[in-house]
Amino acid sequence: MDLNRNFDFLWDSRIGTSSAPSSPIYKGESPFSEPETRNVRHLFDTYQNIGYFVDIHSYSGLILHSWGDDENQTTDSEQSFMNPVYDGKRGTLDDTLYKEFISSQDQDKLVSLANSMNESLATVRGNHYKVQQAVGLYPTSATSDDYAFSRHIVNNLNNKIYSYTIEFGKMFVQPFSEMRNIIKDVCAAMGELCWVISSDVEMQKKAVEKGAMIGAR
Repeated sequence: MDLNRNFDFLWDSRIGTSSAPSSPIYKGESPFSEPETRNVRHLFDTYQNIGYFVDIHSYSGLILHSWGDDENQTTDSEQSFMNPVYDGKRGTLDDTLYKEFISSQDQDKLVSLANSMNESLATVRGNHYKVQQAVGLYPTSATSDDYAFSRHIVNNLNNKIYSYTIEFGKMFVQPFSEMRNIIKDVCAAMGELCWVISSDVEMQKKAVEKGAMIGAR
């Protein structure tokens, strides 16, 4: 069972998933059929102020951002995972049939934050991860990061969640000595993400306060 194929994002698409229980990419009996994925959904539903999400697991040395089902494009909003017209056309790279829409603003923010995390990670011991769109690893669906980012599109009452997957290390199971170093790497990246977020919040707060002062004059 692959928990990272059990989320409600193109779960029926068969992109990078399997219906066979013996498969390492088995997607489960239904979206959120597993308690672990339901727990993630519960957190998002319960704490509507969540604005960022990072799924951390092995391996590859990558920082991935949405989307994972197909290549990104910023011009045609009709080419969306919610549009059934394109069912069966997603998941093939370097074709002209379909590319997943993302706004240029969202794409720029995802990439910028990922690069900031990567630079901070590299200060620990000089290791740079590769920042790339998730589909660049291989096309996938029903993943945690794409589900998190898709929630505000499915329901505009949901908060927008900028989401990532960090693929650490060079093998699925790391030697303990290496794992200690990886923890330091990833903690640096997460610390940077938190710092950037807090700085953005502080800037927004000051902008609101300044606007209120001008309005009161």
